[in-house]
Amino acid sequence: MSPRLLRLALIVVEFTSLPLLVVWMVYVITGYGMLTPLQLIPNPRAVHADRLLRITALALSLPHSYFGTLLLIARRVRSGTWRSIYTAVSTSAIVILAVSLALLESHLAAP
Repeated sequence: MSPRLLRLALIVVEFTSLPLLVVWMVYVITGYGMLTPLQLIPNPRAVHADRLLRITALALSLPHSYFGTLLLIARRVRSGTWRSIYTAVSTSAIVILAVSLALLESHLAAP
């Protein structure tokens, strides 16, 4: 992997980490809000099922996980052959996951 790609990967992982933490904390808080009588958020079910929040979570999670995996491969895998194999497998897995989630989201949005 080129140094420019690794630098980009590090920037993307750092850039998406805090917003991703906030989005997932909203999911955790609203999830607990639906299960317990303690109401931290007035309507936790509406927030938890919000389409914009789901799309935001996906838009942050997919590049974060892909570039984080590339960083992990670059740091831990020494063999160039295995590095290429792991990179191809992780790229394929993220693309399949992204397409699956996009299809699911479009199916949920259909009337």
